[in-house]
Amino acid sequence: MDLNPYKFEAPFEKYEFANYCYLNDVDLVLVPTAWMNTTWKEDWKQEDVDHYTKLYESEEPFEYNVDLKEKDNLILNQYTPPTYTRSYPDSQTALYWIMRFAPFYANHFTKPKVVAICNRSGIEGRAMYAGSSSIYRFNGRDLGRTIDVSVFGSLGQGNEGILVRDVEV
Repeated sequence: MDLNPYKFEAPFEKYEFANYCYLNDVDLVLVPTAWMNTTWKEDWKQEDVDHYTKLYESEEPFEYNVDLKEKDNLILNQYTPPTYTRSYPDSQTALYWIMRFAPFYANHFTKPKVVAICNRSGIEGRAMYAGSSSIYRFNGRDLGRTIDVSVFGSLGQGNEGILVRDVEV
């Protein structure tokens, strides 16, 4: 929850964590987290839990992702399949993570800043996690109204796996 406003009391645009990283010239940020899937709702009924649990019952191979795939760049286009698809990132969550690092694209710097978000996936009790572990590089260039961020990969929202990339910092 470090990406969110402290205790949800600080102003949303304060970006305490990202500002701390920016002001202290942090080049590599590792964010282990258990972020909820945007499909999940706090008021899920048992039939909702049963529906998504059934989707997870089908065995999927452990994803060892060493190659950029077409789906890795879909998050920047706000693409989410019309139905929940385990192998695709939760694009709304991934875009939110990028947005919470606004100081990394609102300011300019000479060395890139790399952010690796390692998020839990799957269902536990009534909670469904977003998966979508991703690696981003904020390049620090002024592109006008465009965010200068490179996506080096994303895992699916419902697949366990490892995302491996060589990223220059």
